[in-house]
Amino acid sequence: MTEFGDAIGVGEFYGSIYNMTPAHMDDIHAAIIENADLQVLTGSGGERRKANTIEAGDTLRMKQQRSFFPVFLGGNKGLK
Repeated sequence: MTEFGDAIGVGEFYGSIYNMTPAHMDDIHAAIIENADLQVLTGSGGERRKANTIEAGDTLRMKQQRSFFPVFLGGNKGLK
């Protein structure tokens, strides 16, 4: 997936991997859904959550990483 940037059409993804793997389409769909870093978006922007609903017209995308920076209130009170 990293070869394609952060998003690729599912149909294009199929074309790029089918010659490289003997995996069945159901196995590929399951691996996509189970991957915590990927999401499948429909043409209208909704997210697919089940492997058997993935379609060639969908978009496979790296999930947006959420940054978490703890906010400490009160500044440096008590620190010397």
